[in-house]
Amino acid sequence: MQQIFQNIVDQGEALYPLLLVNRYWCKNVVPFLWSRPFENLLPENRFKIMCIYLSSLDEQEQLILSSALKHYDINLPKIQKPLFNYPILLKEFSFKNLEMIVHSFVYRWSCDHCTIKDLDEQMNIITSSLCKLFLKHSTSLRSFKLDKFLTHCDIPECNNIFDYNFNNFNNIYNNFSDLLNISKLEIDYTTTPIMKNSIQILNIISKLCKRIRILDVKIPPFTDKIPEITKGIIKIIRSQECLKEFNLEGVDSEESKEIILALRTQAATLNIVKFENINLTTSSLLSLTYCTNLEILSMLNSSGEDSLQDITFDVITHETINSIIQNCPNIRNLTLLNYQPRQHNPLLNSLFLNLIHITHLTLQINHKNMSYENMIISGKNLPPNLEYLKLKCGFTSVQLDGLLNDCGENAKLKVLIIDFMKVLYMDLKVIMKFVKCRRTLKYLGINGRVGWGGKEMKELEVLKEKFGVHVIPWYEVDKW
Repeated sequence: MQQIFQNIVDQGEALYPLLLVNRYWCKNVVPFLWSRPFENLLPENRFKIMCIYLSSLDEQEQLILSSALKHYDINLPKIQKPLFNYPILLKEFSFKNLEMIVHSFVYRWSCDHCTIKDLDEQMNIITSSLCKLFLKHSTSLRSFKLDKFLTHCDIPECNNIFDYNFNNFNNIYNNFSDLLNISKLEIDYTTTPIMKNSIQILNIISKLCKRIRILDVKIPPFTDKIPEITKGIIKIIRSQECLKEFNLEGVDSEESKEIILALRTQAATLNIVKFENINLTTSSLLSLTYCTNLEILSMLNSSGEDSLQDITFDVITHETINSIIQNCPNIRNLTLLNYQPRQHNPLLNSLFLNLIHITHLTLQINHKNMSYENMIISGKNLPPNLEYLKLKCGFTSVQLDGLLNDCGENAKLKVLIIDFMKVLYMDLKVIMKFVKCRRTLKYLGINGRVGWGGKEMKELEVLKEKFGVHVIPWYEVDKW
């Protein structure tokens, strides 16, 4: 039966008739309906759901709320205590959704002579009370969204919601421990001016919510509060135990740089990073290289990629190639991991023709794909202005000869690094042939070979003495 309930959870209004089947069905359907009660809620139902939640307040909470509203001639509706404890079923909390139902309630119950200021104060009182109800009793809460419905006022003061003073957080841990289990945090400041309380709550979240797995941040690019918001977001990032996904929208270069640098603290767990309308810099993107488990990096409508000069990627598809061509035209240093010549060469031809600034290229072929018949790389396919080439793969002398011999007449190759290859005498002859023909090579590095035979030493001496090629010691090759 539980599998059936899981499959019908997204049926929306179709679930309501199931409440009447029997007590068992009612008991199991109610949690689904009240886990996200504000989704697709009709305006006429906002008042009803508001009354149900108000009736869930305990006697002391209702007394405090009634006393605060008496000044505005508002009497809370007398509703029988509900059969279910609905607040504990809530899984997603949103300030915007809460403000919408409170707004409907206040405008229905307030007196005609109330001013806008009076209405705002009434909304603040009720919103504070319900915030406290949800955040204190919603044991199922997993998603927290900091957003706004009304654009002219702030969220309630944090000390009204959490009942704390800024010198002592112990009572928050005791009374709001359910917030510790929040796994998704959304911060959306794009629809309203950013005010004091909206920033202050970030500090509380950073101290209380340490198990966030998805962090989604949207900030308007032009606001004088960005430095304060940035500090709060950085605190939240650094306090997490296992952040998996981070999304950022609408931040300028300096602030985005600081936020992205903070992601290094989540390098061990971060899988997904998405940027939208962000001004990126090379230095900020370099910090993502520490995120070794990163699987998805998305940059949508962002600027600054044209300053990117160094990139490494292992997913070589039409989509990744076209994205790099369009957004990163000034790449100079390119590393291709898991390179498969027969499959990838047609794609790379387009890449190298368009990225005319590439001077450094590293090709790595995974040892699992190292079947010699597939490793056909022609020098004609290499970038035209290539000065540095590092081969991290196994080649026969014939294949190496084909690669170097096919380099165009205008080849400018100055550095050749051969890594993870069993370099033999015939390979050195191939390199000698290339040096004699092109006379551009200045540095040669061969990794993994500590000692050389007599014939091989002679070839290396000729390269050094006659053609001025510096042979890099094997123990220094990794530094190149």
